[in-house]
Amino acid sequence: MIRPAQTIDKPRPGAGGWPLLLLVLCGAVGCFDAPPSAPPLPGTGLSAEWTKTLESARSAVLRAPKSAEAWGELGRQFQAADIPQSAVFCYGEAARLAPSDQRWWHLRGKLQLLPAPEAALEDLRRAVGAATNASAAEISRFTLARSLLEMGREDGATHELLSLLSLNTNHPAARVELARIEFAHSRWESAERLVVPCVTNPYTARPAVLLLSQIRQRQGRTEEAARFSREALRMSRSFDWPDPILLQVTRLKGRATGLEDQSNALLSQGRLAEAEKLISSLTTQFPDDPAGPLLLGRLRLQQRRCQEAEAAVREHLQRLPESLNGQMQLALALLCQERWNDAIPVLRQALVLKPDFAQAHHNLGVAAARSGDAETAVASFKEALRYTPGDPSACAFLGEQLLKLGRREEALQWANRALELNPQQPRALELRRTLGPR
Repeated sequence: MIRPAQTIDKPRPGAGGWPLLLLVLCGAVGCFDAPPSAPPLPGTGLSAEWTKTLESARSAVLRAPKSAEAWGELGRQFQAADIPQSAVFCYGEAARLAPSDQRWWHLRGKLQLLPAPEAALEDLRRAVGAATNASAAEISRFTLARSLLEMGREDGATHELLSLLSLNTNHPAARVELARIEFAHSRWESAERLVVPCVTNPYTARPAVLLLSQIRQRQGRTEEAARFSREALRMSRSFDWPDPILLQVTRLKGRATGLEDQSNALLSQGRLAEAEKLISSLTTQFPDDPAGPLLLGRLRLQQRRCQEAEAAVREHLQRLPESLNGQMQLALALLCQERWNDAIPVLRQALVLKPDFAQAHHNLGVAAARSGDAETAVASFKEALRYTPGDPSACAFLGEQLLKLGRREEALQWANRALELNPQQPRALELRRTLGPR
């Protein structure tokens, strides 16, 4: 039976009615809602040092549950300890309590890009809006633009990049990203104007020179293209554009992160003996850090000790099953052992984590081709070229697999495309010889 609404009589002074009315109203609007509880610490997998650090940050939240700073600091500590779900929850509480603080929207947005991309984009837009000045806003705006590009939303990314460059025309990373968009639409001169000033910045020099090589190749200036390509090969691997907000989290990782960064740099430069010493120090001093086995796996791969690489990366994945780098390194270790069919599901899992990962699509194409599945190989190389249209290797591989399917005209088109991008591409040259001049 539906009960009729009851009329609340006006309380009489001194009759005790006001407290009752307050209780009724608060029950409706939640005045006495208990603050959310801080996430618990995981039962296993944490070092004693991390356990102590997280317990201290968690205690600060329990003492001051309405402090955005306390929630945000706990989120940063969870993120530094590689516990992203708890970090997302804490950043959410910090943002709720201090919606005008850019940091919490930005950090939560970056963490949600894989599991909840739409929510991540909204967080990053909120971060841009919460920024207190143009310099602060460009940190989150550039992250938003890159994220939109990775999701294939070129129009949105272009809008954000143009907005950023309207306030800071010399932002090298934004110029490179916009130049890539222009290049994809065959606007060579516009792409060149954007990218030339970026060749002297240490963060953008290598991708800028590589893009110039591709532009020159499309313009038919093959000697200059080859020169730029050789120059890029001599350069060290570029690092991500600095993120001062995320840097506050990175610093919490302390000495382990320093050893990790140095090891990565040495591996990129091929200085394997020096890298091995640093990786040994990392795994000895920080045995619970998941980066150690991953770096060891990368080292063993470069040494062509493929079974040892696989074992090391599997140890890393036991600690961080959702590690994209781990899945990719495991796939490379399996490909190194010519275990094509074993590599395929690993690469598919990497693409679940990052569907627009061109290298994963490329490697899946290689594994499928080697296992005799030309149809899957063709589809995979086409996906790789969707995200990196200027990759001559993928063009050549695609042409090779199309020929196996008897699609000679298409195979010839892709062989020619590969040679436009790199006249010395060996697989494309062999494919052209097989197909004959046309």
